[in-house]
Amino acid sequence: MDGPFTPEQTKAFKEASLFRDDTKKLHSALEKYFDSVKASTQHGANVATILNDMLNAQWIQESPHIDATKYLRHLSASFRAVNSVHAKTAEMMSLEVAEPLGNFVDYDFLELQDLRKKVSHTYQDYEATRGNIESAFKGKSSKGFGMKQKKPNVPDEKVIIEFEKELERLKGEQETQAADLEARLTELDQKKETKLMKHILCLLQELLDFHQKSNRILGNLVPKMEALDEELKEAEAKMSMSTKEGHLQQKSGGGWVRNFFVLKGGNLICYKGKKDAQSIETVLNIQFCTPRIAPKFAKSNVFEIVSPDKKKPLMLQAESTRDRNKWVEAIQAAIEFSLTSNAADNQPSHSGNKPEEESRSFKILRRVDGNKCCADCDSPDPDWASINLGILLCLECSGVHRSLGTHISKVRSATLDTKAWEVDILMFMQEVGNTRFNAVFEANIPADFSKPKTNTERAQRERYIKAKYVARAFCPVPPNRDPVMLAAQLYNDIALRDGDAIHILYLILQGADLTWQNAEDEFKTVVHNAVVYDKLTYLVALIQNGGDIFCLEERQWTPMHYAAYYHRSACAMVIYRHGFNGAKQLEYKDWQNKTAAELALTGNAEDIVSILLDKPVQVFCIDDIDTGEPEPAAAEEEAAQAAATAYAAPAPNYAAPAPNYAAPVPLAHTAGSHSSSGLPTQPQSRASHSPQSVLAQAMQQRTGRASTGHLGSAIPPPIAQQQQQPQDSGRPPYVPPRPPV
Repeated sequence: MDGPFTPEQTKAFKEASLFRDDTKKLHSALEKYFDSVKASTQHGANVATILNDMLNAQWIQESPHIDATKYLRHLSASFRAVNSVHAKTAEMMSLEVAEPLGNFVDYDFLELQDLRKKVSHTYQDYEATRGNIESAFKGKSSKGFGMKQKKPNVPDEKVIIEFEKELERLKGEQETQAADLEARLTELDQKKETKLMKHILCLLQELLDFHQKSNRILGNLVPKMEALDEELKEAEAKMSMSTKEGHLQQKSGGGWVRNFFVLKGGNLICYKGKKDAQSIETVLNIQFCTPRIAPKFAKSNVFEIVSPDKKKPLMLQAESTRDRNKWVEAIQAAIEFSLTSNAADNQPSHSGNKPEEESRSFKILRRVDGNKCCADCDSPDPDWASINLGILLCLECSGVHRSLGTHISKVRSATLDTKAWEVDILMFMQEVGNTRFNAVFEANIPADFSKPKTNTERAQRERYIKAKYVARAFCPVPPNRDPVMLAAQLYNDIALRDGDAIHILYLILQGADLTWQNAEDEFKTVVHNAVVYDKLTYLVALIQNGGDIFCLEERQWTPMHYAAYYHRSACAMVIYRHGFNGAKQLEYKDWQNKTAAELALTGNAEDIVSILLDKPVQVFCIDDIDTGEPEPAAAEEEAAQAAATAYAAPAPNYAAPAPNYAAPVPLAHTAGSHSSSGLPTQPQSRASHSPQSVLAQAMQQRTGRASTGHLGSAIPPPIAQQQQQPQDSGRPPYVPPRPPV
């Protein structure tokens, strides 16, 4: 052993020294933290005092908008209570953590250092005594020239005995001190793992106790905070103040641009750079917009604003998910306030006078069966519509529909949002209506649900509407049926049923897969089939509820290719208006590298060529819609009863669809010859294809009357009747041959 300590003890001394240094740093940092908390609580006490003094201010007591005195009193008391708990926590942490930890650093390590010094001193005394004994036995001599060496000294026996006794005493003391040192090192090794963690645990317990007490105090303040938030929103709306402003990332081309946005006065204003009049880049009227968080952006900070007059939604990105949700809520609140204000402005005056003239589209909608009352709560004179469901709604129910998202319900004003009322939408709305819709989607209302009334609370109204439209719980056949089977049935019924948009809508909302491709009919989708059979209102129902206008079949034809080939001008106009236009149409070429425009040009479909080239062409107008008086009440009730009966006992293929859902097998094209391009030419007997004849065909088909005129107006008969008809009957010509394998 080199010295009084073993190698293990030397290593233990070094580790203990490092541990003491780290613990000393922690103790110093904690003391500074506790001092800062004490200073913070002193400033908090000053804030609470100032808040309390503000209660007596005249401007607070005379506030015309908000009862500020009540809220400040609660805020001041809660702030003072939380600050008091914080101060007590800081004091307890100082007493129970900082002080014991300081004692641990100062005294526990000090005792070890003292004991180490004693062991060293005893060892030195022991070695010195041994040296004295050895010196006593050595002789002392003097050497010189010509002198003899002296004899060694004989030590005194008494002195030797005293040295030996001292040596024995020091040896025993050294052994005792070595044992104490080993025990002290072992104890310290245990303390540095237990005592330190005990102090840290105490610190965490004090922090937890503080936050729990603060949470209870502030939890009692939540109702007051919510009430204050509502009053602030109302006050800001009344004063036309900005309800939300801040920086957002705006999608632009292939990247994002950071701009400053202000939501004010029913408009979303985008500032490029500084917030001044010269830097205003865009102003968006949000009254007819719908903010939404698309499912693919659910985990990001992105949200969209869908506008009826914009082809693509405005895509924005907030700094955080919380900020994104606040923007969406603020926009929704601003929309509801704007709509409520407009509704109030449009109410009849106290003298009973009504506006002299309603919009023609609104008149058409009001004359549809059941549209004099809201589809959900029966409130009279509804002036809002869901254009993908074909129903009219009151203001309160339309607000709930907006919250469902545009994938469930697309809400538009029937009196203000004139851009939404294209003729094809009106034709679809005419074919559905509240009576027919509710005969199906309110067929089986359970006992635990009651239909809302005009004065029903929003929570109950929301519960009913979600069950009706999201869960579809009131339909005659429960949802969750096979989407492919539903799509196959939808594919067939598009061809076999006329003027039955409610049935088509029923299958769509039941969950039919609109992307399903019929392998037995050239892999066409339901959208293709609606164009082939020129079912305009069915096409509108499909597109409004998610049908893809860019879907492809086996020869790479889109629905627009079929519209061009069969001269379906009305369908072409609808598809064009929903995005098949501009450079987009050039991206879709068939297996012969032909666009829809080239196909229309080859088939001499001048009106469709004009549509695709964005030239003025009138395919239909509002004058062509039947605006006659609605059916009498008895006829309306009979229509509802007939619809309810049809869906109360569904046909067998609703529950167990037939295995073969192939479309009617098209007959070989015999009416015309093939051109050099491989496309069958149109027969010479085809009548002139004017916009008026297209509209007449669409209207005749919708009303169930036989169609005459151009070749594309003839609809193939049902499958059961095909075998009885001659080969040269007036059905659409067969499309070009499939691509070569």
